[in-house]
Amino acid sequence: MSSSRENIESTGLNPSYVTGFADGEGCFRIDIHKNSKLKSGWEVILSFSINLHIKDKSLLERIRLYFGKGQINEAKGKNSCILQIRSIKDLIVVIDHFNKYPLISQKHADYLIFLSAYEIIKSKNHLTPEGLNTLLELKSSSNLGLPAELKSYHSDIVPAIRPLISKSEIIDPNWLVGFVEGEGNFLIKISKSNTTKLGYQVLLVFQIGLPSRDSLLLKNLVEYLGCGTFREYPEKSVCYFTISSYNDIVTKLIPMFDKYPLQGAKYQDFIEFKQVAELMQNKAHLTEKG
Repeated sequence: MSSSRENIESTGLNPSYVTGFADGEGCFRIDIHKNSKLKSGWEVILSFSINLHIKDKSLLERIRLYFGKGQINEAKGKNSCILQIRSIKDLIVVIDHFNKYPLISQKHADYLIFLSAYEIIKSKNHLTPEGLNTLLELKSSSNLGLPAELKSYHSDIVPAIRPLISKSEIIDPNWLVGFVEGEGNFLIKISKSNTTKLGYQVLLVFQIGLPSRDSLLLKNLVEYLGCGTFREYPEKSVCYFTISSYNDIVTKLIPMFDKYPLQGAKYQDFIEFKQVAELMQNKAHLTEKG
């Protein structure tokens, strides 16, 4: 891959972690805008981006260093920051990475569409009517689809066939840690209870929620971790992977994140989650002070 080994080692980020994080938070965009200054009348911009809360800016800096490309900008008033890699020359580093360490969620389909668009632009075919039309077809089948402005100019565009991702096998714990960094939730629930002496119940829950299109990935997660449950809500087009068993949390989940640590702000959520688990193990949650 084009990123230097020195960049990878200096960030401390495992390549599979980077892919897992991108499966959760990455965005592959094809932007097409009208531009009268260009001979074709249209400007095409490809970009790979990651948008995070400002508290994770240091992690975003490490990802930028990992690729050795891109810029990070803060969104004023929104407490967020975004890494963007946009130039065709720089995007080869991104493509090299994801070809070597493939995405496994349905976002892989967006990447394959993005890759097809990259090849068109690289060969300058986007400057021809046929090439532009193909790009519009690709964008139409991407996750974001065609905006209203483009539809008004190109109402006859037929979306390209979206790649089918039928295998979402988890084989690397580093991928899982990166994905959890983006999509996982460590929840500490305290609720009133008529069955406990103090009148409160403490429950630890680990959960990942995704659109239903990634149901296979979450089903595979149950098998990979050997615990947890999968539940889908078709009416809302969402599905969830949940671990609520205290025994599974302390014997399987926590040891995994001790061995393969989270790298961003979510690490603090895990530490607090783990501290509560230790309090519960010592029965401290059954006391008023605990």
